Amino acid sequence: MHDLTALYRQELKNYKHLLELTHRLQKVDEFENPQDLETILAERKKTLEKISAFEERIEALKENINDLSAREQQRLAGITNEIRETIKEIVGLDERIGAKLRAEKDDVSHKLSKVRHGRKALKGYAPRRTIPRFLDKRF
Repeated sequence: MHDLTALYRQELKNYKHLLELTHRLQKVDEFENPQDLETILAERKKTLEKISAFEERIEALKENINDLSAREQQRLAGITNEIRETIKEIVGLDERIGAKLRAEKDDVSHKLSKVRHGRKALKGYAPRRTIPRFLDKRF
């Protein structure tokens, strides 16, 4: 069952890397350096794929978890608790990043609507470029 413990440790390492990437993502200003944003998102995707692969391998070995010694089960419990805490931290950061991005999107949408409204208002003051089709002959 050493394999199961090794897989859990590797999974923890992957989650820690994902947490580090999430911290970096939080610090990136997408307007200043979009290349960094793309790099971090690509690396996050790869890390999530690794985690999924480990999950499948762990599920296959989990059936024999009851055959482990009490000490080994306690180690696994410690690792899984650390994984759980890391996941909670990642989720919290992701929620803050999402809220920040939504706020920026709303701000940009609001500014764009003001620009559209301003353009529409300016069109009202523009000189007419067409000749009127009907003239009042009474004058």
